[in-house]
Formats: sequence, C-alpha cells, structure tokens
Amino acid sequence: MTTEILRPNADNNVFLQFAPATGGRYDKVDEETHDGDSTYVYQDSESEGPDKDIYGIGDSSVGAGTITKVTVKIVARRQSPE
Repeated sequence: MTTEILRPNADNNVFLQFAPATGGRYDKVDEETHDGDSTYVYQDSESEGPDKDIYGIGDSSVGAGTITKVTVKIVARRQSPE
C-alpha cells in the first residue's frame, strides 16, 4: 500500500487572519511538525463570518486507485477573550 502526504499549497478563500502577516495563510499550516505559536491562522473574537479556512492541495502523484484511508491532523487552541 502506498502512502502519500498532501499538505496545503495555496489559499483558496480568505476567511481567517494569520500571523506573521507575511506570505500566505497556507504556509502557516503546512508544517510536517507544528511550530507552536510561531505561525498560525486565527479568528478574531470580534470578527463576523465563518470559522473556517479553505486551502488548495496538489494533485496526487500516486495515480489511479482506491483511497482506503484519509487522516486529517489538526492542532488547535482556544483563547478566552479578556
């Protein structure tokens, strides 16, 4: 069985804010190992709108076949407003 890891490589819709404010949003969430609070996307508590972000990913290089498993990994933190 072939394993392939696909990571975000493009910003598709702009909903959330990000830090640091350079580059794109996708490069804040594409690490193999998360970098803590060095780069991240966030929803300001006063912002209206959806609590989601949409990223593009590249095409599979494996080719044709049946996908038997998909794993999504998320690192999240909630910070209460002051």
